[in-house]
Amino acid sequence: TKEHGPTSNPDFKILLDADLSILGSSAKDYGEYVLKIQEEYSQAGVSLVAFLRGREAFLQNMLKQPFIYQDPLFRERYQSFAEINMKTELSLILDAQNQEAKP
Repeated sequence: TKEHGPTSNPDFKILLDADLSILGSSAKDYGEYVLKIQEEYSQAGVSLVAFLRGREAFLQNMLKQPFIYQDPLFRERYQSFAEINMKTELSLILDAQNQEAKP
């Protein structure tokens, strides 16, 4: 899903939160999800560098939001796990970029 923003439609809130629930899954499932996304982008001709830049922007945007999930039940169940998963992925991306920047 490309964009997720606040909505007043309760059914749409549930749909958006369900779509984002993978972000709050186990570290193993989250890692598999990221690899599948990267594979899809690779097959579409997107370089790894471009993919990682896009992921970095996505993760930073999501993490600056006051909360990821709009529905209180989703927020209670997934929010903290999603933040951990996304912060871990962002850290890995930034570390990889720093390694590439070293002479």
